[in-house]
Amino acid sequence: MSIEQHNELGATVAPNFTPEKNEEFIGKSFIGNNETGVYGGAYQFSSKVFTVETGLENIPASKLYTSFHFKEVKQWDTDHGVRKIRFEFIR
Repeated sequence: MSIEQHNELGATVAPNFTPEKNEEFIGKSFIGNNETGVYGGAYQFSSKVFTVETGLENIPASKLYTSFHFKEVKQWDTDHGVRKIRFEFIR
């Protein structure tokens, strides 16, 4: 995925992540590697459940999340052909 494609995707899904649609939503931190085209992000919520998502093929991110005791809770295919994975950590 190019940075332009990632930005376009972000602009498409961003309206779904607002405090008006989820009162516990605080923000999202984007991470990415322009050379490999691998992008992801960490969503921030005020709840006791921490959620992160990334592309399934983003092995370094998955290893990072599991090293902090996040557990896989879901995998799915996006409309853009990217297999995603979600992890959660409950404090």
